[in-house]
Amino acid sequence: MNKTININLGGIFFHIDEVAYQKLKRYLDAIRRSLSDDPQGRDEIINDIESRISELLSERVKDPRQVISESDIDEIIAVMGQPEDYMIDEELFTDDSGKNYSSKSSNKKLFRDGEDKFIGGVASGMAHYFDVDAIWIRIAWLVAIFGFGVGPIVYIILWILLPEAKTTAEKLQMEGEAVNISNIEKKIRAEFEDVSESVKGAASEVSDAVKGAYDNVSNAVKKKDLKTGGKRVKSGLQTLIQTIGNIISALFMVIGKFIGVVVIVVSIIALIALVISLFTAGTFDFMGVDGGINTNFDTFNVTGVPFWIISLLILILIGIPLLMLFVLGLFILSNRTKIVGRTTKLVLFAVWIIALFAAIYLGIRQGAEFINEGTSVEKSEIAITPLDTLIIKMIDNEDLSNNNNFNHKIYFKKVLDANNQIQYYSNDVNISIRKSDSTEAYTKIYRRANGRTRLIARENAERIDYEYQQIGSSLLLNSYFLTDSKNTFRNQDLRINVFLPENQIIYFDESSRVFLNRIKTTNNMYSRDMAKHYFRMTDDGLECLDCPPPKAKRNNEEKISMFKVMDSIKKTGNFESVNYKFAGNTIKLDLDKGDLGNWDKDSISKVFARQVFYVSDRTKRYEYILISLNNFKNKTSENDDNKRSFLYETNEL
Repeated sequence: MNKTININLGGIFFHIDEVAYQKLKRYLDAIRRSLSDDPQGRDEIINDIESRISELLSERVKDPRQVISESDIDEIIAVMGQPEDYMIDEELFTDDSGKNYSSKSSNKKLFRDGEDKFIGGVASGMAHYFDVDAIWIRIAWLVAIFGFGVGPIVYIILWILLPEAKTTAEKLQMEGEAVNISNIEKKIRAEFEDVSESVKGAASEVSDAVKGAYDNVSNAVKKKDLKTGGKRVKSGLQTLIQTIGNIISALFMVIGKFIGVVVIVVSIIALIALVISLFTAGTFDFMGVDGGINTNFDTFNVTGVPFWIISLLILILIGIPLLMLFVLGLFILSNRTKIVGRTTKLVLFAVWIIALFAAIYLGIRQGAEFINEGTSVEKSEIAITPLDTLIIKMIDNEDLSNNNNFNHKIYFKKVLDANNQIQYYSNDVNISIRKSDSTEAYTKIYRRANGRTRLIARENAERIDYEYQQIGSSLLLNSYFLTDSKNTFRNQDLRINVFLPENQIIYFDESSRVFLNRIKTTNNMYSRDMAKHYFRMTDDGLECLDCPPPKAKRNNEEKISMFKVMDSIKKTGNFESVNYKFAGNTIKLDLDKGDLGNWDKDSISKVFARQVFYVSDRTKRYEYILISLNNFKNKTSENDDNKRSFLYETNEL
């Protein structure tokens, strides 16, 4: 049994057993002793080594209560190396060999280089990462700025997101060097030598300046080795740009923090709402309780997979990205890089990929049920004579529709029939009127559905249960159809085509309004406006017999229409001439030499919808239109026995 000691290493708190603590202490003391001969930068080297050890230990600690063991310290020492393995020769730190004192590491990370920067250090950091000269990266940024216009935005985003390499370990990682004792010590000593070199150069320049040799000072400044110095002497322009850059950086930092808060709040709210809704619905489905979401889902789910499994997939597919969004918000606010461990990220990503492939598979199965279409056709005769008026009326079942309004379409829902059996109910019923190819009236009922194959699709269509009946001249059509509970949604619908012979009269009850669809009329009437009107079947489609008049048409259309009417009146009444004239709101109709005895205000009717006069012929079996002329002021004048003029005054024209 070992004692546990609490230590603070590199600013991070750890629990470590006594044996491991003694080994770590001996290791750090050995490093200090190895640096005792040359105390230059020793404290900074020790601090960087402790920070690196702290990072390595943090990667191994999965639980804050976990205790660091001796084996963990052995692994850390194996990574960092023994102090006696790195006896550094001063000759290695000369200008000729200073860049070759260690081998490159594959664990290179992207940082901003704060020492070799012009604005934010992004370009120089990328140069280290891709191992190219910084000048080429800067040229690429200039091309992006002036060529594509997206450079500034991308640069600012990288400026905000990329951390600056501040510690020695981060600088080594930026340059691709292994972060161990040897490289940390070499890096710090190299920086001290660079500083010493800079100080010596500056002292020499000051001495020359005191002697009054301005030109020599200027030349000395120009010849100063900026690269070995490690820090560039900023010109006035660079200082201005740096100041502006700092202001912009601070501004975007504030904006970034605000965005981080928004991201956290939105992700938390979305996660809570998602979990509550899916968990509730999934639990109801698992327990066999009918709820809103899971009941409707079962109606449209043709895969047979339970809703609680689907809800779990949805939770994973949407919840994990929301969780990562929440982590991103925390990262923006805290700038911590270890909010979620690498193992956790890999596990979440693997789970998300599995859920994604499962969702794709279920989606393919769902879509396969709608690839093919099948139709079942049922033809029935309509017992009606040419003298009858066919009435179309829709019949609803209030027990199934729950007093549903006719104007509201229900495409598919679960209901209980009279035998308390579950069935699917839909009022996706459409009615169309066509001209019969014979003298008989009949109906064709088209039941349609989808399926994996054409045969299955047709079987699904045949399982649609639809009823209707004829009472006298009224055709009573159910406003809905049913199908059994096993025949889940396959895009089922039902179309009724009523075929009428020429001159057959039909009336549409108000209940049929929302079911009328794609009906051809002579005046291009909107199908749902045909309810509560009488129509006659013609070669050109249904002709409205009692439609209200719309606004008057243009003069050229009036003349064409009236010309046809005048010609029809002339032939019907055997007149020698029929003339009309518009005078304000008055139409003057002159009939010359004809059968004047049959012409009066009650036998000439006018439909203002088309400025057309219809003459009722009493010799035929029907009077297809009769609009009262009581609203007109009728005046007649007789010049002789063979001529009469009619004046119709109306505000409709």
